[in-house]
Amino acid sequence: MSDKRRYQPAIILSLLFAIVLGVLLRFTTLSGLVYWYDEVYTTLRSQGLTETEFVRDIGQNPTVTVQQLQQYQHFDRNRNGWDVIHSLATEDPQHPPLYYLLTHFWLRWFGSEIAVSRSLAAIFSVLAIPAMYWVAFELFTSSWVGLWAAAILAISPFHILYAQEARQYSLWTVTILLSSGALLRALRQPKLKNWGLYAVTVALGLYTFLFSGLVCVSHGLYVLVTQKRKTWGAYLAASTLGVLLFSPWLWVIATSLAQVNQGTASQASAKLGLGVLSQKWAINVTRLFVDIQLGYGPDIILNRKEILTYAIAPLLILVGLAFYFLIRHTSRSVWLFVVFLVLVTSLKLILPDLILGGRRSTVSRYLTPCYLGIELAVAFLFSRQQRGIWAIAIALVLGGGMMSNLVNLNADTLWHKESGYYNPKVATVINQAQNPYIISDTEMGNILSLSYLLKPGVEFYYQPHRCHTCPMNLTLTPDFPVTFPPGQSVFVFRPSRQLRETLETQGYSLNRASTPALYRLLP
Repeated sequence: MSDKRRYQPAIILSLLFAIVLGVLLRFTTLSGLVYWYDEVYTTLRSQGLTETEFVRDIGQNPTVTVQQLQQYQHFDRNRNGWDVIHSLATEDPQHPPLYYLLTHFWLRWFGSEIAVSRSLAAIFSVLAIPAMYWVAFELFTSSWVGLWAAAILAISPFHILYAQEARQYSLWTVTILLSSGALLRALRQPKLKNWGLYAVTVALGLYTFLFSGLVCVSHGLYVLVTQKRKTWGAYLAASTLGVLLFSPWLWVIATSLAQVNQGTASQASAKLGLGVLSQKWAINVTRLFVDIQLGYGPDIILNRKEILTYAIAPLLILVGLAFYFLIRHTSRSVWLFVVFLVLVTSLKLILPDLILGGRRSTVSRYLTPCYLGIELAVAFLFSRQQRGIWAIAIALVLGGGMMSNLVNLNADTLWHKESGYYNPKVATVINQAQNPYIISDTEMGNILSLSYLLKPGVEFYYQPHRCHTCPMNLTLTPDFPVTFPPGQSVFVFRPSRQLRETLETQGYSLNRASTPALYRLLP
């Protein structure tokens, strides 16, 4: 009996253990991490509220408590699915409605607590595991590769983090895999029902996230390059049907381009050099297998003092070897599917950043199709190479993923929380202060995110100077109080330049209170 056969039962048990652990970790401490800016918008949209309503209500009474702010995060049973569609169509048309409608009914049935809101994303992420198995089986015609691919996705720190975030990215992962598996099945068995299934999955993907269009492009290139002309017609008909099913929301986008540009402008505004961009790309790829915590911020790059930084180079080499092995040992019709899935999405984001400026390509969740392709390549490599140095590599990758996830269980904030990264520290300072009072003009998402962490009764004087998604693109010069009741600890949270100047003109100074987001107001 060969070594491969001798150790295969142990490997199978290890992979099954990784899958089971990955499923369990998706539902562990769902309410532990900070409920950040984007998740606040998920709750708002999913109950059919708009940011415009919030800003107008707050403008009438800028002195509010935590409880009053949290009213905008508690499910409103007077709203329905049409209100959800209206909220997105008028303020956030770049986000299609499927996930938000599903979340609307989920919150209606089970409540609006953080764990409930995130549990739907966790369920979708679990469904991604068998979907990954299906894609690998269809592509490689091997259940063995499918098991490896499922285990790698199941234990991946990247996928587990987004399984525990109340956003559409775990559902998007499922739709990417379903449309990929459906295409491969239709090409292998060109029956009407299989092409019909592909059309439906295309529509589901587009109704989940607009970058599904890039997945469709990768599929189209693959069919064009690898299939005969008689297959082109069937593919074109199925993909066209999928787009037609999505056409109602395409009309919404076409009639709201100015609003779409307003909602996406922040990703194109940053100017990062090639050196910084390449380091961020490397860190993000590494996080598929080992979660390297280097903090959050626009200036975070590789930190030589962090021991996990030295895992980046070996993991990147592993990914490179996986693609070399894939291209060397599979047919053109196999490896091109993976390569197109990786290149189309990554180049669409990388090239504009390099030419025009921006940070689109550093936002890891946007590159989910690319990362799924990387995982497929690594799964194929591991399924064929399990002895010697490869056994060590496998142990380090699977073990590193497991350890990363277990370490993250105790965290209250992680790198993907972006603008909410510092909120736990901010809340600790405020909650420990005597009679705290908070002044802020930050955007709605930031103030509602912080409100989840503060003691009941904490007061705010809050007037947003900018509306992030309102069609009116609200810009105000808030009228802040000149004096404050004695005995209060006054803080300023995420002040705009205008607010800082206003307070300094009134004779106050702002001293940083332990984080970049919070200041103490001193006379």
